[in-house]
Amino acid sequence: MRLKQKHSRPLLHIAVAMAGLMVMTPSTQARTELPLPRFVSLKASEAHVRRGPGLHYPILWTYVRSRIPLEIYQEFGNWRRIRGADAKTGWIYGALLSGERTATVAPWMTRAVPLHSGRSSQSGLVARLEPGVLLQDLSCDGTWCSVALTRHDMSGYIEQSSLWGVYPGEKLKNYAHNACPRCANGLACA
Repeated sequence: MRLKQKHSRPLLHIAVAMAGLMVMTPSTQARTELPLPRFVSLKASEAHVRRGPGLHYPILWTYVRSRIPLEIYQEFGNWRRIRGADAKTGWIYGALLSGERTATVAPWMTRAVPLHSGRSSQSGLVARLEPGVLLQDLSCDGTWCSVALTRHDMSGYIEQSSLWGVYPGEKLKNYAHNACPRCANGLACA
């Protein structure tokens, strides 16, 4: 009898460990099958960013502003590993994100960036935007982006290289509510 107990306990520990691994495996959870990396925006007005993909991981910081652009570069179940414009990274729950595309004037810019009335640096000047200004209603042709500052009822064109939230050379169509086409069909984009 003692011999069985002696050998059955290690097997029990192995079985418990294996069961725990099966629960934690991302392949057992939903996948978006969307490309990585990709830009999204923060849907929630307050969202905790954690050290790892789960509520048991410590909170690193909290975003307190909705619609800011974030880059997803890894997924684990319903959690998304994100990078912000400040290059800080962490994990955020996917339901707090939106497929809506927004951008900010790049924080690495050392001076205000011109917002033009047309797709040319020779077109009229609408405003000068400081780094970090949030922009919406993006439509980009790979060089210039049509943008809006909805809080100030202002719109115009800005050079794509001056933005965080859109990739260099990326062409982006302004969909209804500024979301990706999958979202329009009720599918998750974040």
